[in-house]
Amino acid sequence: MLFGVAYDSYYSGIIGIYAAGLATFIYLLKKVQNHLEITPGVMVLLYATSLIYLETFIYVMYQFIGMVDLSFGRFLIEKLGPTLLLNLIFLIIFYYPFYKLSQWMYK
Repeated sequence: MLFGVAYDSYYSGIIGIYAAGLATFIYLLKKVQNHLEITPGVMVLLYATSLIYLETFIYVMYQFIGMVDLSFGRFLIEKLGPTLLLNLIFLIIFYYPFYKLSQWMYK
């Protein structure tokens, strides 16, 4: 996996790092998902955790490659905090309508 991330980041730039981050995230999520009962609260927690993982993974990879010159504290305040807040607001707004839509589609 590390060789794949290095290869992708060199030859395909941003897309390779995001693809590696999403792939590792999906793998970890599937491992955890079997042990949890999916309720709205757990779903919000998994969503927030996954967003924190992905953004931190991208930051660490960019730091490793040398594409970003941002301290971890500034990353938390300027990038992760606003991203997490905005995405959680969108989740809260759109969760119920999409839940009802999915229930309607399954019937």
